[in-house]
This record gives sequence, structure tokens and C-alpha cells, in this order.
Amino acid sequence: MKLRTKALAAVLCCAVRLGFAAENSSYSLSSLLSGYLSNDAELKKLALDIQKASLSSKITEINNGFSVTLATGTMTFSSVNDKLSYSVNPSVKATLPQANNLSFSASSDISLSALEKTMHNTALNLSADIVSPEKTKRKVTLLQSNHELLNARRKFQQRSLAVEKAFYSELKLLYENAQSIFSAKNTLYDDTIKFEQTKAQGFLSSSSTYKLIEMKVKSDERSVASATRVFIHNKAVFYKKCGVANLEDTTTPLNCIPAVDVAASPIKIKTFPVESYKTIADAVWAHEINSQSRSAPEFGLSANGGYTFKNTRTDSDSVDAGLSADLSGLKLSTGVSVPVNSKKAKPAVTLSATASPNTRRVSKLEKKQDAIADEQERIAIASAYEAYEESCVECDENLDDLLWQRSTNKENYDMYDALEKDLLKWYQEGYIKRSEYLSAKNNRDLYKVKCIISDIELIIYNDTVKALFYHDDELN
Repeated sequence: MKLRTKALAAVLCCAVRLGFAAENSSYSLSSLLSGYLSNDAELKKLALDIQKASLSSKITEINNGFSVTLATGTMTFSSVNDKLSYSVNPSVKATLPQANNLSFSASSDISLSALEKTMHNTALNLSADIVSPEKTKRKVTLLQSNHELLNARRKFQQRSLAVEKAFYSELKLLYENAQSIFSAKNTLYDDTIKFEQTKAQGFLSSSSTYKLIEMKVKSDERSVASATRVFIHNKAVFYKKCGVANLEDTTTPLNCIPAVDVAASPIKIKTFPVESYKTIADAVWAHEINSQSRSAPEFGLSANGGYTFKNTRTDSDSVDAGLSADLSGLKLSTGVSVPVNSKKAKPAVTLSATASPNTRRVSKLEKKQDAIADEQERIAIASAYEAYEESCVECDENLDDLLWQRSTNKENYDMYDALEKDLLKWYQEGYIKRSEYLSAKNNRDLYKVKCIISDIELIIYNDTVKALFYHDDELN
């Protein structure tokens, strides 16, 4: 779980940098966000995917690294004239793929019986590729394995941003619910003032004018109660997702929602490097890895040399050498064993050839396919850059709208805040009625909520922009 903890800590840093506070709620916004992230099942699954990808990467490194193989060969036990005999052909082979498939092998045929012990065809051999596609294939395999691990980490990071965005979207909904309460109260206070004016004008309670405005006030009260119930329900659901008890006071909305105390700074899309734009990064990676795969040489050439003790083909010790080649379905190999301690023995030469015409024909067609694939990948890269430019325009326009709305809400809040202070003084001095002051106070709170919603929308916007890019520097 170490990787999961590190990644989760990186996500929570986003909350810390915003300077969240808990003036309105007994829970801080950072603790609620932490709980919201911790309770996300998809994040838990992706954390395990990182561990699986890490193990797969290590397995790939082992399978494509230095290897040693020990074998007993076929062991034969037999009995002739009640005498036990035994034969075996053990071997050992060591391979270093990163050094042009450098390989060392040793093998021998051993026979044991009651009468004698013999060893023949004891061979020591060293081989390596001169030209081979295997080196490129190994490099591509390792790169793909590392990239799968990187992708697993990226998915966790992207999911973390998505969950954080969902958290703020639900928090925004709570403030919108609170805004609905204040809007309903505005209507209630306006109608209450009209009702008080109606009574002051001397209308009787039995008159239609009196009854209509009284019914309107009661309807407004029900609207406030209904909006409050919606708020209480959504708040309970939100707190449940954050993994905390819903013990907050619900009589005043702003007293039971965590406050965004410090406004987030807007993030410009061009703050991030263009090459980390997800669509571009994916398209460039696909082209690079496929280009490397296509660059593997078609021609293969390998050589080997060694020494054989008691070579049965030459009836003596021999020095051995060989060469093999492979080109589009045509395979050629040759070998020679030269005796070193026998004047009578002659060198033994081996030759082999294999031809597959269809392989060559298929190879030509695959080259054409590769050329088409390369062109498609280049088109995908160009399209990704176009998508980036479109995202830049869209994000900049959205940011301008958000900042304008934010500024407008702030101006309105300042105006209503000043008005509330004036009306409070006049109410205390008896110049205005309580309902008039409550209306001004409610308007101030309404625009306070709108200001907070604007701040939350900016945070959501920032997360949206960040989600367009990979942040590999944060994965370490």
C-alpha cells in the first residue's frame, strides 16, 4: 500500500495549498476531502493496479535479463548381465540478452557402468548475435512494461483529480441549496413587508387583499421549509460520502457547511507543458514505441564458437565454429568442427537451408502496412495538437467568464454588506422594521453564498484543466 499512500498524499496537497479552513463547520474541508478520497472504491482498485503493474514490470525485467538454465538431460538406467549401467547428458546455459544475446553453454554425454566410466561430446560453446531484431524487441518489451506501470500511476492520479472534482461539485450543490433557501427567504421577506404594509393600511383580515397576501406569506414559508429539507438531505449524503457523522446544526445553512476560506488562484492552461497534454502524450508515445518496433532489422546474423572434448563426429577433440543467417523466410546455417589431436580425423562440416516464399511475400505486405500505420500515427499527433489549441481557447474563455462572474458577485456582496450595516443601525434606532433589516441581511448572505460558489467553480475549473494533462513529475 506504499504507492497508494504516496499518491493519496500528493492529491491531498491540493487541499492544503488552498488554505481551507473550518470557520463554518466543525470539520475542515481538507479532512472531508481526505475522507471522500479514502472512501472511493475505484481509487482503492487503482492503487492495487499499481502494485500489480509494478510486479509485472519486475517479472518482465527478470525474463529479459541474465538467465541461467541447468538441466540433467535424459537419464537412462539399465541392467545387462545383472550389471547396472547409467547414462546422462547434463547441460548448463547462461544468457545475457542485453549483450547481443551473448550465451555460454556446456554439455556432456556421461556413461557409468561397473566396468567403465566414459565422457564424450563434452562441449563448451559461446554464441552471440551480430545482427538481430531481438535486441530491439527486448528494448521495446521493457519500455512497454515500464509504460504500463506509468499508466497505472497516471490512472490513479487522474482518478484522484476526478474524485476531488466530484467532491467540490457536491459541495457546490450544497451551497446552491443554501442559495435556494436564501432566495426563498428573500421572497418571504418581500411579501412579509407587503403584508405589514397591508395591515398598516387598515385592511381587515376578512378582506380579499388581506387574505391573498397572507396566503402568499404562508406559501413562502412552505417554500423555505421545502428548500431547507432538500439542503438537509443533500448535506447528510455528502457527509456520509466523506465518512464522517452528520452532527452539524442545520438551522442556518452557512453554519454547517465547510468554508472555502482562501480563494483559489486561477490556473492558465498554458502553465503546463504542451507535451504533457494527455492526447498529445499518448499519440507521441504510440508513434515512438511503434516506430521502434518497426525499426527492428529484418536480417539476422549470429555466430558461435567452442571446444568439444571427444567429439564423436571427428573421433577427437575439436574446435567448433558456426554461422547462421535469417532473411525474410530464408534461413541458412553452417558449422565446422576441426579436430585438434588426431591426424587421421577430418573436419566435420554441417550445412542447412530453409526457404519459405510466403514469409517473404508477407514481409513485403507488412512493410506497406507499417508505412500506412506510420502516416496514421503522424496524423493522430497533428490532430492532438489541434485539440490542444481548441482546449486553450475554450479554457481561456471559460476562465474569463468565471472571473467576471466572481468579480460581479464580490461587488454585489460588498454593496449588500454595506447596506446591511446601515439598515442594522437604522433598525436599532427604530427607523425601519425588522423584516426590512432581515431582507437586507438575507441579501448579503445570498451574495456571500454566490461568492463562495464562484470560488468553488474556480477550483473545479482548475481541476478540469489539470485533468487535461499528465503530471508525471508528481508521481515520484
